[in-house]
Amino acid sequence: MEIGTWWILHINLIRERDVASTWHWFFNKFNHDRFDRAVCLESLRRYIDSEQKRVPSASTIQRDLGCMLLSYARSIPPANEDPEDGADCPFRELGLLNYYKNSGQYQVHQGVKDIPLEVFCYSMSIAFSDSLTRTKVSDIRLHDATRQAAGPGRAFCLTGESLFETVSRLEDVAKDKEIQIAGIAGDRAIRIQSLSPFEWIERFYQNSVTENTYAM
Repeated sequence: MEIGTWWILHINLIRERDVASTWHWFFNKFNHDRFDRAVCLESLRRYIDSEQKRVPSASTIQRDLGCMLLSYARSIPPANEDPEDGADCPFRELGLLNYYKNSGQYQVHQGVKDIPLEVFCYSMSIAFSDSLTRTKVSDIRLHDATRQAAGPGRAFCLTGESLFETVSRLEDVAKDKEIQIAGIAGDRAIRIQSLSPFEWIERFYQNSVTENTYAM
C-alpha cells in the first residue's frame, strides 16, 4: 500500500475525538516531545477526567495508550521482529515516534518529513475547511497551520520551522503552484489552492497511478 495512504488514514484517525480519543489526544493535545510511558499515561488520565463525562477504567486507558504507542513507535535499537508479526503496524513507517529500549523513553520526531504534496494539502483542507471554501486560493498563517488540531503541524509532528521547510520543499515540486510560502502582514503563511479534501485525495491517487505507469 502507498505510504500516502497510511498518512491519509493517520490524518483521519487523529480527527476522531469520540471514536479514537487516545489518538486524537496524543497528536493534538499532548505537547511532550520526549517522555516515558508513566508521564504519558498520567497526562492522558487528566485529559480524560477533564473532557469525558464517563471515564473508562484504568485498564482500558492503559490498553488504549499501549496500543497507540505500539502502532507508531520504532524500537531503537531495532527489535528482531518477524516481518509477518501482526504487531508490526504500518504506521511505524511514518517515522513519527521512536522508542529507546535502553532508557524506556519515547521521542517524537519533529523534523522535516517526506510527505506527498496532495496528502499535505489534504490535511490542510481538512483542518481549515471553512477558510478554504471562500476563494480559489487561500492563505493560512504558518502559526495556525502548526497548532490547529489535526492540521499539518499536529498530524505530521512538525514544529514551526520544520513545517516551513516541509512546505518549501513541496513548493519546489508543485508544478501548478498548488502550494506556496507567502507573506501576509509581516507574517509567514501557506498559500494553497482551495480544493476539497476529496479532490486532493483524487489527485493523489491519479498521480500515483500515472507515476507507477511511467515506472513500469
